[in-house]
Amino acid sequence: MANTYRHTGRHIPVASASGAITSGAFVVQEGWFGVAITSAATGASLQLDTMGVHVIAVPSGTVKGDLLYITGAITAASDIIPAVLTKTAASNTLMGKAVGDRDSAGNALVKLVDQP
Repeated sequence: MANTYRHTGRHIPVASASGAITSGAFVVQEGWFGVAITSAATGASLQLDTMGVHVIAVPSGTVKGDLLYITGAITAASDIIPAVLTKTAASNTLMGKAVGDRDSAGNALVKLVDQP
């Protein structure tokens, strides 16, 4: 393996700039979206899983195969706790695809898209 390799890129370190974050929350921090692997107080660092399949709160009517978007554009300065999802593509950022239908609690399994 090349000596430049560091990690898979699946887990990205970020700081919880806009508030405390609980492990398992779907958030946007420092322009990255993902699920918090660890909890963190405001200003502390944490790890985001940016490519896995997670149980996430989804819009009403979500079914397997639906594309899901974060409301608004994501920039390097974006910090959103929690991130709000929509099924509307226009002016929003693609974040994943439903792996299953929305359950009675308002959640679904969602595969996060690989981020550039």
